Amino acid sequence: MKKASKKSPYLTKAITMRAIDKGFKQASRNAMDTAGSVLEVEDGWVVRRYKDGTCTKLKQLPPKAPNAALTQRLASLYE
Repeated sequence: MKKASKKSPYLTKAITMRAIDKGFKQASRNAMDTAGSVLEVEDGWVVRRYKDGTCTKLKQLPPKAPNAALTQRLASLYE
């Protein structure tokens, strides 16, 4: 008889964050393939990044955006 797997049925924060990171990266690649560019947050600016690697600054964000931690996290995914 085989033993049952002892995997935890609970999602930990680390597992959830890895899944989110993987999903965002895949969605970004799909968007780039489909549209040819994606919007990102980089160094306090909203920028449009194109397939060829060029980047256009669109708008500067306020110094203390309410979701600054989230925007920085999203920006770090594309580095």
